[in-house]
Amino acid sequence: MVGRNSTPERVFVALVSDRPGVLSKIADVFFRRGINIITLTVGASHRPDVSKIVIRCDGRTDALRRLALLLENLVDVLDVEVVDPEDGGIFELCLARMRAASIRERNEIVEKTVAFRPRIALTDRDSIVLELIDSPATIDHFVHTLGSFELVDISRTGVTTTPASISPLELDDDSRQ
Repeated sequence: MVGRNSTPERVFVALVSDRPGVLSKIADVFFRRGINIITLTVGASHRPDVSKIVIRCDGRTDALRRLALLLENLVDVLDVEVVDPEDGGIFELCLARMRAASIRERNEIVEKTVAFRPRIALTDRDSIVLELIDSPATIDHFVHTLGSFELVDISRTGVTTTPASISPLELDDDSRQ
C-alpha cells in the first residue's frame, strides 16, 4: 500500500510497558526522524502491565527500518513488529453519520453502500449511522462513495492488527531511490 506521499506504508505494532510517558517517547522517535504518523491506536494487551501501540505511517523503506531499530532500543518497548498493509490483516473501524430525514433517503444510502456491507449502527429521525470494519483502503473507498450524501460526521479509529510473527522490515525496490 502506498501512503499519502507516494511512499510505502507500514504498520508498527509495539508492545510497551504500561507506564506514563512511553507514548511520548515513541512519538518523539517519529518526530526526530521526520516521519508523519497517519494513525495511532493505543490499548490494553493480553497482559495487564503491557499496552499495545499500533502506528500506521509512510516513508522510505530504509528510514522505516532505522525507525524500527530505534523503537526496539527504547527501554519501555518490549517488542516491535513491522507489518506491510498489503499482506492483509489490518483493520479499521469507521462510523459515518449521514443526514437522512426520510425512509427513502436512508434506503438510497444503504443501496449505494451495499457492496461494502456496512452495519446500520443507528437511525434517528433525521440521520443514519453506518459502521464498517475493513482495511483503510476499503474505508477510503467507502467514504468516497458517501460523498454524494450529506455527511454530518465521520469517525475512524485508526488501524489495528494481530500480526502472526515478528518480521524485520524487508528491503524492496523503493529503498534504492
